[in-house]
Amino acid sequence: IWVVAFFFHSLTKKCSCTRGSSLAYYAELIMEGEAASNITAFLASLSDGFPINLTDISIISLNVTTECDINGETANCSCNNNFIWSGSVCDTNPECCNNDYCIVAAQNSTPIFTVSVIVSGQMTLNKTYISDLQNKTSYIYINMSASISALLKEAYSTLSGFDTLKIIGFRQGSIIVDFEVYFNAPLTTEQLANKTENLQNTLNATFILQTTGIVTINAPQSRVKYMSQQNLNCAISENMNQASWSLKKENKDLIDVVDGTESKITFGENCLSLSLSNVTEFWKGTYFCNFTKGNIINTASANLDVALLPAAIETEVEPQNPDCSLSGGVSIKVRCNIQNSSENYTVLFYDLHGVILKNNQKTSEDIITYETEINDVCQNNTKLDKNVTCSFQNNLFQSKNLTIIIPVMYDGTQNCSADEGWPKTKANFISTLQCTGDKKGNRQRKCTAPNIWKEEVKNCVNPALSNMLQIALNLLKGQGAIANIAETLFDRLKNTTANTTSIDSYADLKTSVDILNTIYKVSNNTNSTFEEHLLFNMLTSASNMLNENLTNSWNQTEKVYEPELVSAVYLNSVEKLIENTKLQNTSLNINSSNIEFKGCVVKENPNCIKNLSLFNNMVSMNGIEDGVLKTMVFKTIGKLLPNNISDTDVVSSVQSITLINSTNNNGNIRMIFSMSKERALNYEIKCVFWDFSTNKWSEAGCQWIKKDSTNFSTCDCNHLTSFSVLMSKFPISLPFGDELTYVGMGVSICSLLLCIVIEFLVWNTVVKSNISHFRHTALVNISLNLLIADCSFLGSSFPEKLSPTLCLGLTIVKHFCYLAMFFWMLCLSTMLLHQLVFIFHQMRKKVYLSFSFIVGYICPSIIVAATYVYFGSAYHNPETCWLIYSQALHGSIFSFVFPVLTIVIINFFAMAVVITKLLRPSVSEGTKMDEKETLKSILKAVIFLTPVFGVTWILGFLIFTLDLNDGLYVKLIHYAFIILNSFQGLFILITGCLTEKKVREALLKYVNSVYAQPSKTESSSKAQSSFVKK
Repeated sequence: IWVVAFFFHSLTKKCSCTRGSSLAYYAELIMEGEAASNITAFLASLSDGFPINLTDISIISLNVTTECDINGETANCSCNNNFIWSGSVCDTNPECCNNDYCIVAAQNSTPIFTVSVIVSGQMTLNKTYISDLQNKTSYIYINMSASISALLKEAYSTLSGFDTLKIIGFRQGSIIVDFEVYFNAPLTTEQLANKTENLQNTLNATFILQTTGIVTINAPQSRVKYMSQQNLNCAISENMNQASWSLKKENKDLIDVVDGTESKITFGENCLSLSLSNVTEFWKGTYFCNFTKGNIINTASANLDVALLPAAIETEVEPQNPDCSLSGGVSIKVRCNIQNSSENYTVLFYDLHGVILKNNQKTSEDIITYETEINDVCQNNTKLDKNVTCSFQNNLFQSKNLTIIIPVMYDGTQNCSADEGWPKTKANFISTLQCTGDKKGNRQRKCTAPNIWKEEVKNCVNPALSNMLQIALNLLKGQGAIANIAETLFDRLKNTTANTTSIDSYADLKTSVDILNTIYKVSNNTNSTFEEHLLFNMLTSASNMLNENLTNSWNQTEKVYEPELVSAVYLNSVEKLIENTKLQNTSLNINSSNIEFKGCVVKENPNCIKNLSLFNNMVSMNGIEDGVLKTMVFKTIGKLLPNNISDTDVVSSVQSITLINSTNNNGNIRMIFSMSKERALNYEIKCVFWDFSTNKWSEAGCQWIKKDSTNFSTCDCNHLTSFSVLMSKFPISLPFGDELTYVGMGVSICSLLLCIVIEFLVWNTVVKSNISHFRHTALVNISLNLLIADCSFLGSSFPEKLSPTLCLGLTIVKHFCYLAMFFWMLCLSTMLLHQLVFIFHQMRKKVYLSFSFIVGYICPSIIVAATYVYFGSAYHNPETCWLIYSQALHGSIFSFVFPVLTIVIINFFAMAVVITKLLRPSVSEGTKMDEKETLKSILKAVIFLTPVFGVTWILGFLIFTLDLNDGLYVKLIHYAFIILNSFQGLFILITGCLTEKKVREALLKYVNSVYAQPSKTESSSKAQSSFVKK
């Protein structure tokens, strides 16, 4: 037997309703099962001649709503034509309310699907709200409700399928009327919109309508597996302007569902689909698809029930490292903690051999703890660690397992002793402690070897930051609208980061950076832009993270934690967030403590691309006529980025420049960077940009434009991104400069040794007068000091291999010996000048020797000692084992430069006087022949020595004023200095010994006497002759 429930609509003829209004009547028809197949045709035939006498009405439509198959004591009822159960059915049979079928007792009344479309409306009247509208029994409430109900019925009852209309109540906001309209026949949005538009014009009111029943939804009907892929589809018979998805979770507000990493929305003309890649508890709830046209939203809903598994399992072992070396049995407790969940898990604990362990459950507000206890873990004495696995299974037989390795210590096990709260721990294992204070997370510390603890790793995060990151990650997955949430996130982030003591760990900084990066990813994935008013909070938050007292926390990122370039992620995130922000004004300037931002619309403000100043940096662009220019300067981020260019330091802020919506993005850009330290001569500047594809500094497309300023660097680049300036740590080294120096020093050392040996061999032969005695005395001392200085120079060629004391000692020796060499040169030139000017006042040997030794050794000693005392630790550079040059006229090097420069000038003056005197006849004729020859030889030595030393060190003085970055000619001067300076010993040998005729003759005579082998007779004869002469 079949029971068919149906309703028919009729036009009223004598009622008080507006002409054309319709009413619905419900009927129940009982028939044999064989006749059910023709029920639709049968009912259609009744439309013209219905067998019931209905006075004053005519039937306009007739629809089947419910079909029930009565089988014995039960009736199986199903729905037709997208109707829904009546309210009475939902009250008496709640299990039927959300299903398309219902099983009831046959003797009960037939459950009828009564409603096809429900319209929930909100009408706003431009009237003053009064408190009586809150009381449903008040006269004002009853009167207004009746009048508005009549007006609404008058309009909506003319639509086909109209059933009932209810006034739900009144709200404040002018007067907001909430109402519901029920229809028992299909309805279109256009029909509803036409009637509503007439009402708006008549009542001078605004309407917002939401319908259910016009849209059909197709979703999984049964529970779905955890981490499975699911699809939901909605359809409507009309073309709509907009469509969207939303989700209602238990005890939470409605959430927008958008495209994300786990969701994908597809919208056609009259269909809307949602694809979820990995359904978890995050996606469990009731879904609403919404088709919007004007002020009407057509919705349909379906529930997605997911069989859950724990998102995370946190473990605890007490004690963490059971110690079997102690007497007595050791028991341990193993706990697996999960977030509180409505899922009824089957939880098992079992050991390495699969033996199931008993466990008990404890539930707190947010956490469910499952605990098992293992008694006497030392019983078998296998000296092996214990394994315990906790397993969670849902009702679809999916499971999630976590195995816990429990390090057991036995006699002889290597371990780290307890230390400041950290328990005794087995070697190569990690101990974990909970974070203290308000921060969430844990602290970890690894024992790497017996009694060697590694540095503590703090995974402690400010809970406010943790919450913000979770909101941002929800956005990234696809829940929530970035336009609605971004303002709140940036405001909260600004306030949280303002207190740097609350974000003073690496984990806090990384979480803060992750928030910025996640918001950028969301805006990028959804093609969203930010409003201008968000910039202040956005940049203030970013600036707070760069505060100076957080530098140590930044530095920990690469030392202790995973090798992630958090600083690079930070720079990219801020740059992209700024790029995705709209400018509403023609120019904008935001200045915070560590970041300065300037933006402008180029077409409306063309001068903004010329000489743009930020934190003492200057930016200028050429060839740009339109677009929006955005530029920022980060004060300290450059020093936090890893430097891949060896032997360089970041010496400027980081300048970030973007240009959007421009027809020409290839304009040249000139930047003038203010440097944190002055550039010394021969130090190279590199203009670089941060290459986000490689996470390295790169010079591609950038060039340093050398200027005279040592505090600013000018860079030209042909592209836009984040730029900075690097300075070399060491002066530019000339190609083969070191090799030339070492060869020259070797030659000089050999030459000086040879010179000293020659002087020793010919001394008695050539030293016949006071002048020659002084000359050769000065030559020997010059050679000896230069020899010691050159040997010390070679000895300090590799400072990194020397001890600090030895490096200091070699610096002092070089300083003293080079000065002594020049002071002896001064003695030589002044003695020559005295002999020529005061011809008849020859200086005694004792006087000039005393004078020379005082000047040659006491003066250098005083200078070296005074310099060391004055400069202290800044006396020498341990990296070069030589005096320090910091900047012009600053540094210990000038205690060497000034005396040498003075001596060179005096030497040139003396040489000029000597030459002038020699040109006078009185001088040339008034001296004895042998003395004249001696003076000539001295003059020859001075002419040879003084230019050599003078030119060499004048070139050296030029080096202090010329920069190797200036071009080829400076490099040639450097090469000349290297050659002349390193080969000084050879020049002394040539000018002081080999070019001196008396020295050559004496040396030749000595060599002949050594290598000649005369006969005994000749030897005897010579001996007798010599005796007779004496």
